[in-house]
Amino acid sequence: MSKRLTDTSIWNKDWYLDLPLKKKLLLKYIFDNCDCAGVYEISYRTLKHCFDEEITKEDFNDLRQIRFISENKVFIEDFIEFQYGVTTDKLDPKKSVHKGILRCLKKHQLLDNPFETVKDKDKDKYKDKDKDKDIDKVKDINKDINKNINENVSKYKKININSPTNESYNKIKNTMLDTYKELCPHLIAISGEANSKRTGEKIRQYINETQNDMELFKKLCTKADKLKKIGTINIDFETMLNCRIGILNGKYENNEKTEEEKINERAKRELMATKKLLEEYKNLKCDPMPESFKKLGEKLRSMK
Repeated sequence: MSKRLTDTSIWNKDWYLDLPLKKKLLLKYIFDNCDCAGVYEISYRTLKHCFDEEITKEDFNDLRQIRFISENKVFIEDFIEFQYGVTTDKLDPKKSVHKGILRCLKKHQLLDNPFETVKDKDKDKYKDKDKDKDIDKVKDINKDINKNINENVSKYKKININSPTNESYNKIKNTMLDTYKELCPHLIAISGEANSKRTGEKIRQYINETQNDMELFKKLCTKADKLKKIGTINIDFETMLNCRIGILNGKYENNEKTEEEKINERAKRELMATKKLLEEYKNLKCDPMPESFKKLGEKLRSMK
């Protein structure tokens, strides 16, 4: 005699309490009479005998967890997980208990997907065919896109100013080097690094970022020549390009005040503080004024 676990909490669930008595008993009957995989083959004659009244297909409506998988078979969706504590994909054919469940699932064609009916499988076949057609269309579109991209890239390569063999690039490079020599006499002179790969990369980067703005480059050279150093480092051609934005924005300019300017500012602050102190004393209306304050007033008048 087989034994089944039962969900005692079902009597507190609204959907179950709302069922008429006949449907409550029908659900209980299915749970007790299904096979080990949760499949019940309907026998309306047996049901009529047990319920003492006619049971129709409509009576299976509103029964949660119950799904028709064929004209005369229903499947309890969570039966396996509830009874055995595993989902269908975790069933182990090496375990004797699971072997029987797997045999039943295979028998009812539920081994791959317990929620997939025969009708659903046919639908999926047509869906797969449609998907294949869509995939082919996408592939064709992608081919056209890639073709256009490759054509544009080829065109771009032909006129790419970054190419070291391009005459335009070499002309711009020589113009930049000549401008540096002319406008930056106080900076480190260009020597062999002019033809180095690293210097070439810096020139290409400048050309790309500024769209070959030579007026901006002249301004950069002028500012860098006045600056001469960034911190303790003497500026050369590569350093100038590396620190281009900072040089143009005045980031590295010496903003320190001279000693004389510092003394004058300190004197101004002390004078303002003394004036404020004197005004506060006057507001007190003390009479006579102390000698020290008289001398302070005279000093302030002489400083004006």
